[in-house]
Amino acid sequence: MQKINIMDKEEILFIMPTIMSRPSFEISNLEMVAKEFPNQRILFISNVEDKDFTNYNPKSENIEKYVSGVEFSISDAINTGISKAKGEKYFCFIQSDFFINKDAIKDIKSLCDDPSLNTGVIGIRPHSTFKKFNKRIGIFYSLEVFKVLWGDGIMFCKMSIFDTVGEFDNSYRGDVESQEFCYRVHDAGFNNYIVKKASDKQSWNHKSTPFQNKAKKNSSTFLKLVDNSRKLFKKVWGDWQSKAIKDFK
Repeated sequence: MQKINIMDKEEILFIMPTIMSRPSFEISNLEMVAKEFPNQRILFISNVEDKDFTNYNPKSENIEKYVSGVEFSISDAINTGISKAKGEKYFCFIQSDFFINKDAIKDIKSLCDDPSLNTGVIGIRPHSTFKKFNKRIGIFYSLEVFKVLWGDGIMFCKMSIFDTVGEFDNSYRGDVESQEFCYRVHDAGFNNYIVKKASDKQSWNHKSTPFQNKAKKNSSTFLKLVDNSRKLFKKVWGDWQSKAIKDFK
């Protein structure tokens, strides 16, 4: 019997939220991802109605467009995408300025499935707590793997994790949504990882949007929401984070 490759059937739900800060680049990147994963659903989700988003007609049949209806909220966009799931086993949030190829995703999927690793969320970009909380655990599936509190760029996990920890918290808008979700995953007893390429077959790249330029309009509203989210995060998770870092071995 021929073995079915994960990329040959609909097993991964890709969700790419957007606030359309760089429409032509984000759309180009989206189409590249869709072409790389022709048998997977790619959900492109705008926070609010946007002229560039409305006028965009996907070239790839596996791209689906949705509007979450909440400005500057990655959480609401991702949760909108999760509500559209059709039985996929895996979830992959991918930032609109990231691209990743099928070989990397195949290896990340294997890492996610490894029972010895008790995997929660797998990312590809280290973040604020990396220098204080990271442990290299070795090479797995041609990936260099580090245990961390959180990471992003992509966030890959099993769909079943939402049954355990819930969806993304829409109390946070503009910032820290990914970090907060990863902290809940860690707190539930899973391990979060970031991976680095250890094979020439793996590929991903990032063309960063400067944080202050992420809002195409209503930038003062955006920055106020960011400030509120950071204050809420510190109140809820500040002591927890300090203890996690202090107890880290």
